[in-house]
Amino acid sequence: MNSNDKKISLPRLYIPSNEKIVNPLSTGIKASNLSKKNTQKRIDPQFYNQQHDLNNHFCVIVGSEYVLKIIALQQSLMQYSEKFTLWICCIDPFAYSLLKEMSLINVNLLQVEELEDRELKAIKRKRKVNEYCWTLKSVLIEYLLVNYDLPSILYCDGDLCFFSDPNIIFEEWGDHSIFLTPQRDRDWVEKMYGKYQAGLIGFKNDLYGLKSVRWWKNKCIDWCSAEAEEGKFGDQKYLDYIPIYFPKVKISNNLGINAAPWNCIYNNDYKIDKTKNDIFIENDKLVVYHFACITIFTENDFDLWSLGEISIPNNILNHIYTPYLERIQFVLKQLKDKFNKDTKQFLSKKDINKAQTLYKDSQLRRKMNQSNHFMNFSMIISKERLIQGLTSYYSLEPV
Repeated sequence: MNSNDKKISLPRLYIPSNEKIVNPLSTGIKASNLSKKNTQKRIDPQFYNQQHDLNNHFCVIVGSEYVLKIIALQQSLMQYSEKFTLWICCIDPFAYSLLKEMSLINVNLLQVEELEDRELKAIKRKRKVNEYCWTLKSVLIEYLLVNYDLPSILYCDGDLCFFSDPNIIFEEWGDHSIFLTPQRDRDWVEKMYGKYQAGLIGFKNDLYGLKSVRWWKNKCIDWCSAEAEEGKFGDQKYLDYIPIYFPKVKISNNLGINAAPWNCIYNNDYKIDKTKNDIFIENDKLVVYHFACITIFTENDFDLWSLGEISIPNNILNHIYTPYLERIQFVLKQLKDKFNKDTKQFLSKKDINKAQTLYKDSQLRRKMNQSNHFMNFSMIISKERLIQGLTSYYSLEPV
C-alpha cells in the first residue's frame, strides 16, 4: 500500500457539489461544527445492513422504469454471491415505496434527496432524466464511500445481471484504486462515446479512489449531455482521462466482465459456449452481462435492442438472453402473486409496433432457438385432403 493511501484519523467528509474540500485542521474549525448535511448518516435501521465490512458493495440508481431490472439484478447477486450489499438510490417515490415494501435481502435503500444539494437540484430541472442519473453516479459513489466508510464500491447500471460469482471482479481489481471495463466497441464509437464503459465502474476509499471520483463528479456537474460534442459524451467520455490523470487504475482484461451487445453480438467474433453450468466467452467465464436497451412490453414480448435491428445468434439467445427473460418473468409473477400488484404499471408504454429487435418468448420459440436451421411449414387442409395432409406431416418426422 502506498503511504498516501493510509486512512487518517480525521473524518472523511462528503463534499456537496458546490463546496470545496476543506481540511478541518487547516481552518481551525472543529469537525463537529461542519455542516450536518455533510456528515449525517440518514439510516432507516430496517433497511440498513450494518455488517458491511464483510461484504462486496454494489450501488445502482433506479427509477420506476427500471424497477423490474433492478430486482432481477438483486436476485442474480443472491444466486451467485455469498456476501454482498446492494445500495439502491431511488430517484422517484414509486421505486422507493415498492422496493421498501419488498424488503429485498442485502439491500440498503436511499432516496435521491439524501444526495442532493442546491446545485444538484438546479441541474435536475435542466437535464433529462437519463442525463441526471448519469450525473448522479459519481455523486452516489462518493457519498457511499465517505458517509458509510465503505472500503470500495462497484457501480452497476440497472440492466446488468450476474451469471457467476462477482468476486472475480474484486479479485481482478486487486490493490488498485479504480476499476474500469473497456467498451470493446468499434473504433469510431469509442472515439465519440468513450473507451471505457460507465455502466460498471469501481472506486476504492483511498487517496486516488476519492480524488478520481471527485474529479469525475465535478466534470459531470459541469456538463453531462446525451448529445456528444467536442470530445464529451454524458458521463462516459470523461473516463478516457482517468488512466492518464490518476495512478492505480485497473483496466479489466476479462471478456466475461461487462459483456454486452456491442462487444459480443454485432462486434468481435468471440466464441461463446456453455460448459456444464458456466458460460464462457473465449476462455473467460461470463460474470456479468449488460442487457442494455431492452424494452419490456409484456411478460412475453420484448425489444432486445431498441437502438436498431440486430441479429442475435442462437447460442447467445439460449445461454444469456433466455435466462434473463426468465428472471424478468419471475419478478413479474412475484409482484402479481406475492405483492398483489398490477403488473401493467411496470411495463413499457412504448408502441410495440416500433420495436427494432422484437422477440416473442414462447416454448416454440425456445425450441426453434436450439437450431440454426429450424424450418417452419404451413398447410391448408380440407376434409377431402385430410389423408394427404397427414401423410405430408408424418413424412417430416426423422427416420
